[in-house]
Amino acid sequence: MRDLERRHTEREQQIIDVIKTKVAPNYKPLDIVVEKGEGSWVYDFAGRKYLDMFSSYSATSFGHKNPEVQKAEKDQMGKISIISRAVYIEPLAQLAIRLTELTGKD
Repeated sequence: MRDLERRHTEREQQIIDVIKTKVAPNYKPLDIVVEKGEGSWVYDFAGRKYLDMFSSYSATSFGHKNPEVQKAEKDQMGKISIISRAVYIEPLAQLAIRLTELTGKD
């Protein structure tokens, strides 16, 4: 865990800041921002490698067979499959920003 006591890249810190300010604090993620995954490994934006020991213990249902959702899922699956909220991820930060814009709420 000593490796977790390192500085984040600027992009990682921006992602963490958005999630901490715009997403409900029902999880306390590890101090890792996951960019992509392959097999049993996930990688942060600096290329550091972590063994993925989390299963996805939370998920959102968007219905089935929606073409727009399927395209987004396919694009995302090219980067990483399902990732736990135990770490930070950029798509969640992007969603939080977009929902804030759409609703006019924090």
